Amino acid sequence: MKTMHFFSFLLLISLTSCIQEDLVDDYVEPEFRVDIQNPVPARIGLNNTYQFSASFFNDIGQQIDTPITWSSSNTTVITVSSQGLATAVGTGQAIIIASVTDDNPKKTSQTITQSIGTITVDEIKEGTLVINNPRTTSMLIGATYNYNADYIGEGVLNWSSSNSNIASINAVTGLVTAKASGNTTITVTVQDQGNTLTDTTQLSVITAVSKQATLSGSYGLSGNVTFTNSSLNFSDDFSVSSAPGGYFYLSNNPNSISAAIKVGGQVNERTGAWSILLNNIDVNDYNYIIFWCDPFDVYLGGGTFN
Repeated sequence: MKTMHFFSFLLLISLTSCIQEDLVDDYVEPEFRVDIQNPVPARIGLNNTYQFSASFFNDIGQQIDTPITWSSSNTTVITVSSQGLATAVGTGQAIIIASVTDDNPKKTSQTITQSIGTITVDEIKEGTLVINNPRTTSMLIGATYNYNADYIGEGVLNWSSSNSNIASINAVTGLVTAKASGNTTITVTVQDQGNTLTDTTQLSVITAVSKQATLSGSYGLSGNVTFTNSSLNFSDDFSVSSAPGGYFYLSNNPNSISAAIKVGGQVNERTGAWSILLNNIDVNDYNYIIFWCDPFDVYLGGGTFN
């Protein structure tokens, strides 16, 4: 009996220290996240269009399927439809703004707004050819992207890829499909009044998007973790010991799991490299990894993905 009382006492001490780590403030700033496979262009040509798409995350970091209202700071330059289709109607600059209705009773304002990006509209000059939406980020294998070009004239645009094994492109529409990791050059040409006009841009294709976080917290939690769509990969220097009822969560709130997703099984003590398999979780959907004490519902540690 004395032995059982002793171990019960040790367990109580461990769980009590777990409680001391509790964090109760679960508020985070609501935000819109633009689709990383459809980056916002810095400029477009006059009369061209761009389709905005974004996801909204509320004040506990939960993704909400709610209608997004789109607007332009300067409708003489860019107009935006209710579906987020921006049209360049004049030269200059305009800020594109997204907003949603806020149903949080603690808020005095009934809407949440955020600037999504600033776009410059240039007049298209005759005798010139410019790709107006070059990729600023890498593409994932299997993804598609539609290139556009600024051109005024009677010629027909022709698109090509320097390595169709990396990415193929429709010669007429400019729709590119990523096929294998590597780099390729996208070229557009047109025959204009006896002259050949050309513009090029570089495209990178990668196997998977990833983000990294450095872990720290109670019970010696330390090391690094890499987040991909298919797994969480913990580094060789990962370590945690004697953690009571510890589980990892992916969250948009550094202090709370109220809108988080639990990944993997219980982790009490572990060192060295290991992985947690994920079922097609988009790395753009979560900003934090949290180590949580499930028995007492308290925070033990974590890290921020960058």
